[in-house]
Amino acid sequence: AYPNTLPTVLNHGPGGRAKLTATSNGAVELRVAPEWAIVGYSNARHDGTQNVFGQVTRTRWSNDGRLFALSDETAELAELWDMNAFRPFPFPIRLNASTDAKPSCVPAFASDGREFGIVAHGSLRRYRRGGDAVQRFIGWSAVPISLFACDPTGRRLVTLASADNLRTIRTFGVDDAVAADPPLNATVRPRCAYLQMPQAETVVMYVDNPPAEAQLLRLPPGPPLTPLFRNIPDIENLAVAPDGTVWASSGHELRTLPLTGVGPMKLFASGAALRAAGMTMQVLCPHAGGCLAGRRDGTLLSFDAEARLIRELSVFRERFTTIARDAAGRYVVVGSLVGEVAVLDGPASVVIHRPESHAAAVTAAAVNSDGLIATGSLDRTVQLRNAAGAILLTLPFDAAVGKLCFSPDGATLFVLTAGDRAVRKWNLRELGRGLRDLGLGVDELPS
Repeated sequence: AYPNTLPTVLNHGPGGRAKLTATSNGAVELRVAPEWAIVGYSNARHDGTQNVFGQVTRTRWSNDGRLFALSDETAELAELWDMNAFRPFPFPIRLNASTDAKPSCVPAFASDGREFGIVAHGSLRRYRRGGDAVQRFIGWSAVPISLFACDPTGRRLVTLASADNLRTIRTFGVDDAVAADPPLNATVRPRCAYLQMPQAETVVMYVDNPPAEAQLLRLPPGPPLTPLFRNIPDIENLAVAPDGTVWASSGHELRTLPLTGVGPMKLFASGAALRAAGMTMQVLCPHAGGCLAGRRDGTLLSFDAEARLIRELSVFRERFTTIARDAAGRYVVVGSLVGEVAVLDGPASVVIHRPESHAAAVTAAAVNSDGLIATGSLDRTVQLRNAAGAILLTLPFDAAVGKLCFSPDGATLFVLTAGDRAVRKWNLRELGRGLRDLGLGVDELPS
């Protein structure tokens, strides 16, 4: 029954009417009485390169039989599973700690099933299952999601899920946990580097494969669109401005084209001295009047719509990792490799605040229409800040933050962390209401 594997755990559910078997390769099988027919089977889960669970070592059911938990002492991971849907919750619990002590990874449920606990490294972590008011998950995937984008209307998300050499692209309504439609293309094998939805009906994806070009996919599926920047090698960044202008950087060069592909390509190239010093352009943030680019030496470059350099500003000593700008252009937020954050006056392009830094590299940033700033980091936190950069709230996560963005109305924050199988949707209005009920009101949160 288990070719090339060994059953490692056999656990009967409440009342003895269900039987859960886990195998040495991380697969999970569920059988129910009286015939003990298989009602659910899941192969080993992947994080893109390896099994999330090398070997399940412990399992535990909740008293009502609706949930069960798996843990792996070697990988220091735990998963919660929904019995009815027979799939894991989208966020694995990582138990890594800076200690040589072997974790026990013992899962347990409270009697009412609403609290879940894990014993690891001699301490107990407790989790409470709350309602969906503050945080929900959107776009569940069987394998981790590596990229996502929100369309300009705020009504849809597109996700790119990756495992081994396979890529799956799906679209979701922003209130949908599971997609009703089949994936757009489930066999995109080349490494996908960038994903963006500049228009409600179009997704732009850059695929790093010969010949190098920016692939354009129409959503919903329709006639194919013409690829952009054909035969341009080493495209490192791709971004689309609200007016439909596509910007791409490749090393020391910056190019721009209309989204339609009709029109001349505009080009900026760095001088010989910068080329010799390896001062490439790292990140892009286009807007209706041009584009901002972060250079490797911590210099912010400002370009007009013709790709002409109009301003340089030294911001960091280390290289840029992210740039964000609000829709009105009042604020620009930048982050660095060592966790620094700077807030700039958009029109003047001058640094107005250097707030408290993250403990590790800043990986994502966003600014909503009211000047609320969100920054995410490898330190596994999202910090919400006011326009002056002061930290209002710190949201902790179990993994490094990879991407975040606000909804167009600024009241929802979408977050993706490493290994997540869904996008987290934070309702900032409900979050603020809950804090006010506790006497911890934050005036700058959406009301």
